[in-house]
Amino acid sequence: MSGPDPLQDERAQTVWAYLQRFHRGQHRAVKSVALAKLTGLNDRQVRRIASDLTLADYPIGSSGDGFFLCETAGDFRASIDWLDQHVFPTLKRRRVLEGQLERLEELQGQASFEEPTVEQMTLL
Repeated sequence: MSGPDPLQDERAQTVWAYLQRFHRGQHRAVKSVALAKLTGLNDRQVRRIASDLTLADYPIGSSGDGFFLCETAGDFRASIDWLDQHVFPTLKRRRVLEGQLERLEELQGQASFEEPTVEQMTLL
C-alpha cells in the first residue's frame, strides 16, 4: 500500500463496512447507486472510494452487478474481466485520438498562419 490509508476517511470506512458485512463475493454485488443510498453518499463518491480502496490493496471487485468484496479466485477473475471490457475500448479510443493529434500537429507544421479545420484533418 502506498500513500495514506483511505480507511482514515469516515466515508471510506462506511463503504468498506457495508461491503464486508453484506456484499462478500460477486454473487452479493451491490450497485453503486444502491450503496450510495445505504451510506448517505452520492454515486460518484462511492465509485471513487471503491477505486481508492482497491488501489490501496483492499480486495474490492466490480462487475456489471456492482461492487463486492473479493473472496475467491473467481471473484478476482470476474472483476479483472469486467475491467478489461472497459479498458480495451478506452485504449482503442486513445489510440485514435493520438493519431488525430499527430495529423493535427503535421498540419500545424505545414501552415504557420492558420489552424487546420476538422475537415482538413479527416482528409489526411
